[in-house]
Amino acid sequence: MQVSQAETLLAAHRESEASLRRSLDKYAILFQKSPALIAVTHFHDGLFVDVNEVFCHETGYTREELIGRTVFEMNFYPNLETRTELIHRLLQDGFVDGMEITLRIKSGEERTVKITARSLLIDNKEHLLAVINDVHDQKLRSAELHRVMEDAEAASRMKSEFVANMSHEIRTPMNGIIGLTNLLLRTELTEKQREYALSVQSSARSLMKIVNNVLDFSKIEAGRMDLEIIPFDLKKTCEETVSFLSFQAENKNVDIKCITPAGMALQVSGDEHKLKQVLMNIVGNAVKFTKEGSVSVNIEIVSISGEDMVVGFTVTDTGIGIPAAKKNNIFKAFSQVDSSMTRRYGGTGLGLTITKQLVELMGGTIDYESKEGIGSIFRFTVPLRLSAQSPSGKEVDDAVKSLSGAVRENNTTGADGKNLEILIAEDDAINSRVLVEMLEQAGSRIHAVSTGREALAAWQQGAFDLIIMDVQMPEMNGLEATKAIRTAEKSRTGKPPTPVIAMTAHAAAEDRRRCMAAGMNAYLTKPVIVDELLRVIRSLIQASHDGSLRVIAFTEEIKKVPHSQKEIFDREAMLRRVGGKEALVSELIGHFLKDLPMQIEDISKAMADGDFSILERHAHRLKGAAATMCANQAAALADRIQSAAREENLLKADSLLKALREHYNYLNTNIKVRDN
Repeated sequence: MQVSQAETLLAAHRESEASLRRSLDKYAILFQKSPALIAVTHFHDGLFVDVNEVFCHETGYTREELIGRTVFEMNFYPNLETRTELIHRLLQDGFVDGMEITLRIKSGEERTVKITARSLLIDNKEHLLAVINDVHDQKLRSAELHRVMEDAEAASRMKSEFVANMSHEIRTPMNGIIGLTNLLLRTELTEKQREYALSVQSSARSLMKIVNNVLDFSKIEAGRMDLEIIPFDLKKTCEETVSFLSFQAENKNVDIKCITPAGMALQVSGDEHKLKQVLMNIVGNAVKFTKEGSVSVNIEIVSISGEDMVVGFTVTDTGIGIPAAKKNNIFKAFSQVDSSMTRRYGGTGLGLTITKQLVELMGGTIDYESKEGIGSIFRFTVPLRLSAQSPSGKEVDDAVKSLSGAVRENNTTGADGKNLEILIAEDDAINSRVLVEMLEQAGSRIHAVSTGREALAAWQQGAFDLIIMDVQMPEMNGLEATKAIRTAEKSRTGKPPTPVIAMTAHAAAEDRRRCMAAGMNAYLTKPVIVDELLRVIRSLIQASHDGSLRVIAFTEEIKKVPHSQKEIFDREAMLRRVGGKEALVSELIGHFLKDLPMQIEDISKAMADGDFSILERHAHRLKGAAATMCANQAAALADRIQSAAREENLLKADSLLKALREHYNYLNTNIKVRDN
């Protein structure tokens, strides 16, 4: 793939996004420019979700003052019984037409208005759509009011659908870019071509990180972010976060520490992942903006009642501080302390916005104080529940070590040694091409279709060892096609069920549950990593052959790090792999040792970003490359980093990364010398 092809793919992605944006803008204009006051709130608690320009103009409030606050906080109803009656009539009839009520605006003035309201469902949550007019202004006809309501409702729906589709529309072309770039890097390239391809790969990864940040923000704003309550060790979680960031602090000669009170209950239940994300954002910022001095994290119990307690976190730094003029903006979206064109620190301006929303989603509060040039103190609270059920670190390690062994070979064959017959159902031509190329290189025979209906027809007519099914397809989606296949299989006697791998750009837990409920056996998110795909295929084929096909959790055991020279790099095995070509082995070793530092830095960057998913992918990629080269110790270290990423164990991953750096120095000295 040349650079021009990558540019073509990016242009197609931009046009797709622009088309969605034009549709959204069309309805947004109708919503914002309507002559009536329009507001969308949560049905029961009255939380403002959206308002139009006329509503702000007539009430005296800005949009920023309203969004995220309730009608009760803004004191809109002088008589609260009025809203109670409004809700009662909506529950009874589903709509209210011209109900006369009194509202209080920002100036304190009370106005008598007529409200036309309707309840509507957005993202599976009840909302209230209200169109408000002064009693003295009856210029709008009833039909026009209804038209405006329908347009406003369509705009709200479009906004929600845009957020939901954004993930698919961006991730799908990105899958093509990243997949084709990975394939390109497997071919013979000049140094300049490899440099260009690596630049495309790096830019694509950076774009995916930004997209994920924006999607997190959009999910929270749309009310689609859910809590996942699990037992965990609070002290361990906090110390691992601080330990993970300690190498950045050490590079700047900044002292960093975590302080917990003696005797504090540490086994709790809550959303550990979101708490880690909050800590990573706040402590990471503290390290980022501190040139010298210290960063400390203090944990204390604010209150306790039975099994429920509120835990307080205080992050103190001696950094650059926040200017007084910026203090009211730091929690606002896309706002940064340093917004100049030559700003030193970078970022999207979403970190603290997401942090505040995550804290509030967990039921906590957050505030701060800061003095420019002296430092900042961020304080937040999180409600947690006491728990005595979280496993110890040793139990986790023992569980990981008992899991099945990792895959070492990069091919796909059935139990009889024959190449696999695989059906691919993917409506995007680029993604389909990438998958076909990946699997044909692995020795499989491929039949590709572009709709769920075609997939069902192909399955009925052929004999496939496995199906890769995109979830979102025209005519019949992947879920429907899989359900139809599972229903048809019940009438077939003597034939085992066909393994089905779900492939989707959506990565939420709910999407995973839907796939498994439809009868799929495994789940991969785009962009698909070739080694991960092949590992899943082999596991499913083995399970199908053993008669134990089910929903499989793909986890690999931590292998012992070898010590003998042959186990460090098995040259004889590598020679056998390439048909005894000594010159080719030397050439491949050169490429491997040249790429290894970049792969190590990718792992380091993922750790610095606190992105366990990306960390796992990079470790998995390195493991596959090292295993292919018969560099067994490097593969084993990468495997253990991958396991640490799955456990979200930053301390273990950091220790293993140091060992991997040392091992690279050994390889670069000993193996390179031998081949020279």
